[in-house]
Amino acid sequence: LDAAAAAPVNLMPAASEVEWGPATLVEGAGVVVLSDQASPPEREAARLLCRYVERRFGQKWPVHTTGEVPADAKLRVYLGQAKTFPALAQLCDGQKLAVPEQPEGYALKVWAEGGAVTAVVAGVNSRSVIYGQDTLFQLLGQQHGKLTIQGATIRDWPGIPLRGRPHPHYQYFLKAENWDCILSSRINFIDLRDGIYAFEAGAELKKDELGKVIREAKDRGLRVYAAVNTGVPKAEQEAVMATFKQFIELGADGLWASFDDKGPGEDPKGMMGRILAFGREHQITGDAIALTPPKGAYQVVDHKFNREVVGVPGMEQAVWYLTSVPCAEDAAAGEAIGLKVRPSWWHNWPRMHYPSLSYRGGAYVPTLDLAYGWNHPNAQELRQMGRYVHAVMPWDGWQALQHYLVPVIGWWSWRPEQYDRQAIRRRAYDMVFGPAQVETARAFDDALPNIRARFQFWSTQTDSAPRCPARLKSQGDRAQVLAELKALQPKPADLRKSAPAASLLDAALLEKDYLEPMAREIATGLAAAQAPYPEYWWPEHQGQVLNAIYDGDMAK
Repeated sequence: LDAAAAAPVNLMPAASEVEWGPATLVEGAGVVVLSDQASPPEREAARLLCRYVERRFGQKWPVHTTGEVPADAKLRVYLGQAKTFPALAQLCDGQKLAVPEQPEGYALKVWAEGGAVTAVVAGVNSRSVIYGQDTLFQLLGQQHGKLTIQGATIRDWPGIPLRGRPHPHYQYFLKAENWDCILSSRINFIDLRDGIYAFEAGAELKKDELGKVIREAKDRGLRVYAAVNTGVPKAEQEAVMATFKQFIELGADGLWASFDDKGPGEDPKGMMGRILAFGREHQITGDAIALTPPKGAYQVVDHKFNREVVGVPGMEQAVWYLTSVPCAEDAAAGEAIGLKVRPSWWHNWPRMHYPSLSYRGGAYVPTLDLAYGWNHPNAQELRQMGRYVHAVMPWDGWQALQHYLVPVIGWWSWRPEQYDRQAIRRRAYDMVFGPAQVETARAFDDALPNIRARFQFWSTQTDSAPRCPARLKSQGDRAQVLAELKALQPKPADLRKSAPAASLLDAALLEKDYLEPMAREIATGLAAAQAPYPEYWWPEHQGQVLNAIYDGDMAK
């Protein structure tokens, strides 16, 4: 069946193949069943499913292996790979459920039989089990306080091979909740940086922290690129290689050469030749090698730097990150210079589209739109992009709220041809606030940009020009702005009351990153709209003072 035709559940991202069955009321507890040989990513899939079920539905599902399954379990969820899990393979064979052969594909089926419900998620590899359980979770619901599950047969796989979440500060990956966001967003790689560009050659690595990040990523089946600044003088190339060597010893399985805004360095071809040779020694080849070309070359495919460096044996199979919107012309240009894989997309959100009234750290920023970034891709370009791109990643740095950023590019990149911004927003709000509060959160985010548009903001901060609070562009807008802010005021209160019981986020994170900043945004707006800023009254006052001086009426 067409996945979008009369769907009882609006999956996000949309699945490749869907056939819907009847929904079932689950009259009892659920259990998750794993193989005795379950891999760390498969165990992570079970952990994440159980965590979200407990947060959303208040049920604690135990995790068992095949021989431990309670006979009276009313919902049995089997997770794993058929090739390593005989009980799962038997269920798939009995249901004639074929696992897709596409990379990261999974098959899922939910059916009721004999007064109980069985659900299976069978992945082509261990990481795909994580993505399959995310779809399974979306089939769960609640009716009159009881769990429901939607019957379905689903076969699914991603449209874009590599989907990443780089971050300028690797410490981001030390927070457990960020991993949950990454996995739910269908991300399959991260990189390690210590600054906007990369680790500097010869940097002293905090191996305990970095080793922990790499182990956590491996437990989730994610590729880990070590990003090092390679735009260096020839004399520093040895330090570059020494830094890469340390990362490989820690467990990284990708090498990212960052020229970027630092420039091409002294001998980029020689630098890349050494990196590729080192990679081959450690079975790191193909798209496990990534490159950010220098400024000028990262905007266009057909650039002197790119033409020369692609000639280094192995670079024709590497991942080349460019900021231009992927398109047929760029794909053809890549082939013309010798690329054997499609160009990749570094999607830059260098500044937030809407400034915040509460300009300090931790300000509320609504869900991001892929069109806000460099080159402003439109919906048609985004739907066609899967044909022309090998890897994608967002680059906002650190300003956006994670559940409003990572899923936006992650869910789009899983099924780009069915891109639907509003559907992405709805699931993001569902994740953060719960299904009953989706419309409240959407209405808040829809109204806020129009209010902010009536304020003037300072974009820089220096000792001589400190950042000032926002103020109205026109005092004539004051009454309307106050009315609109007061109309929004109840919405954060409604969310604070209802969201904690249904949110998939930790309660403290929900409050810190979303609920408190939303309320602060309204409070700051009300204060800023009513503040008697000097420029409102000073010109008239100054004129009166000068007139009094000219008149010689100092008493006045």
